[in-house]
Amino acid sequence: MVHPMDLAIHRISFLSTGEKLILQGLNLGREEFCSLTRYRLYEIGLSAPRRGKNFHPRELYNYTQLDLQWLERPGCHAIGIWEPAYPWLLKQIYNPPFLLFIRSRKAPVPGWSGDTSIAMVGTRTPSVAGYEGAHRLAGELARRGISIVSGLARGIDTACHNAVLSTPGITHGVLGHGPDMLYPASNRGLAARILASGGALVSEYPPGTEPRPYRFPERNRIISGLTHSVIVLEAPEGSGALITVDYALEQGRDVCVLGGVDTRRNGGGLQLLGQGACRVYSAEDVLNHVFPLVGL
Repeated sequence: MVHPMDLAIHRISFLSTGEKLILQGLNLGREEFCSLTRYRLYEIGLSAPRRGKNFHPRELYNYTQLDLQWLERPGCHAIGIWEPAYPWLLKQIYNPPFLLFIRSRKAPVPGWSGDTSIAMVGTRTPSVAGYEGAHRLAGELARRGISIVSGLARGIDTACHNAVLSTPGITHGVLGHGPDMLYPASNRGLAARILASGGALVSEYPPGTEPRPYRFPERNRIISGLTHSVIVLEAPEGSGALITVDYALEQGRDVCVLGGVDTRRNGGGLQLLGQGACRVYSAEDVLNHVFPLVGL
């Protein structure tokens, strides 16, 4: 169970998850937390904000009222890393989120274990071949009972989510902002359909956290961390999808690339193939390659 103090600790952005667990273990009262200073953090053995950077624990604690108000809404949950419901695959990555904020109509979330989940990523500006290939493969995988994790961005992410929902199947969206908003706004309808179908919207950022460019690369480690494998559908060199690939490789996840998308917008995907990534064309290829590797 998540308590108000857990919400306050989670809002200390410069602490790692391990350090937050140490602070949680001190069982601080409200006034003790609000009286924390950078020097007290040093004494405890934790990181402290860089010199000159403000640290206002009382303000952070007051912000938990936003979190508690959000959690009172139907279908809104928070899961701590110490809880059994926390995704076990995500728990194994480097510095997993201390808390996850989740919107879902079902608990536990279908496909949450990661045993039959695959991440699908790609460019926000796909070619026709890339978009159609992503839509086809995501639909095939959904019909095989695979849940699809993606980032609810325009382009490839949208193609994958839509394909799963038309199957119908289960798909989850990982957000780069607080769970009380949706970016891009054009995908609000898609997000509603994900929830209505039994999927989830997931964020490590607390309510009120605005979308910022640096937050989307940060959230990519969660997209790969929730699954055994990442499939790149179409990605130019320098694409944010390749950041997800980097995280996947660090996490020991398998990386596949959709074959047959030989376009100028797929320079990053073609480069991955040249470096030894597995080329897949169908759900059968994915299932035969990925799940024997993880013993399923």
